[in-house]
Amino acid sequence: MADINQMVAAYIQLRDQKKQIQDRHKEELETTIAKMAIVEAGLLDMLNTTGVESARTDAGTAYKNTRVKARVENREAFFGFVKDNDLYHMLSSAVSDPAIREFIEANGEAPPGVGINTVVTINVRR
Repeated sequence: MADINQMVAAYIQLRDQKKQIQDRHKEELETTIAKMAIVEAGLLDMLNTTGVESARTDAGTAYKNTRVKARVENREAFFGFVKDNDLYHMLSSAVSDPAIREFIEANGEAPPGVGINTVVTINVRR
């Protein structure tokens, strides 16, 4: 069985190799991604010019997709609006792991209604 020094050295070597492959992969993809963006812009222009939402071809279908990404710019105004109008469906719930960890360290337990799953992993540094 290998000793811990050999295992750590092997891990670092493999991590470095993984990074090199990822960097090379990223470089190889950049040109293709840039070309795809040009074609996407051309397709969007064609759809907008012709006034259609989609175009079916023998090669495939191009279609417009509209996504809305919202962000809170004024927390007090937004949460007041949600509360005043009973529009709680506009919210999603998420727990801040660092804040919960801090709470547990200070109080010895998680806040009510919060489940904790602790996973121990191995990290390796140089």
